[in-house]
Amino acid sequence: NLQMIRAPEAWLTAQGSPDVVVAILDTGIVPGHPDLAGRLVPGFDFITNPDSADDGDTRRDPDPTDTGTVDSSRLHGTHVAGIIGAVTNNRLGIAGVDRACRLMPVRVLGIRNGDGIDSDIADAVRWAAGIPVGSLPRPARPADVLNLSFGGPVLSFTLQRAITQAVGNGALVVVAAGNGGDDART
Repeated sequence: NLQMIRAPEAWLTAQGSPDVVVAILDTGIVPGHPDLAGRLVPGFDFITNPDSADDGDTRRDPDPTDTGTVDSSRLHGTHVAGIIGAVTNNRLGIAGVDRACRLMPVRVLGIRNGDGIDSDIADAVRWAAGIPVGSLPRPARPADVLNLSFGGPVLSFTLQRAITQAVGNGALVVVAAGNGGDDART
């Protein structure tokens, strides 16, 4: 896919910047993944549904570990983080589109087919953008880009308000239209 988006040509002009932080709001991250080593900044786990969390608690905490396996819909956050910013030229895995950015894993999707609660996701959007969320500690450095590579069945005004606030706070928010082939204009 890197050829399809003409990444090799783009890399002749720019390699990315370690000054850019990209938040990946997804299933979390597999700790110690060699293709992400040295690229991660502290993230957070926002999942409050005990049936989705699969991490022994239902509290929001600074551990965005993905508890998934290759047999599940989990690991999606690690996959997306790799597409965005995997270490390049290390003879492992893939090359990320941005060869230098920092990656902030934010766990918002759980173990049941990547389910998530709009209120959890909305708070995670605000948090990643540096907007206060209750008594949670703010990130040391807010994300410049928020990536949400998932879709949903209907428009969520809760998410739209959070995204509007994040954009107003200076973040670029990139969202997927889903993989269902639906018309994203509706």
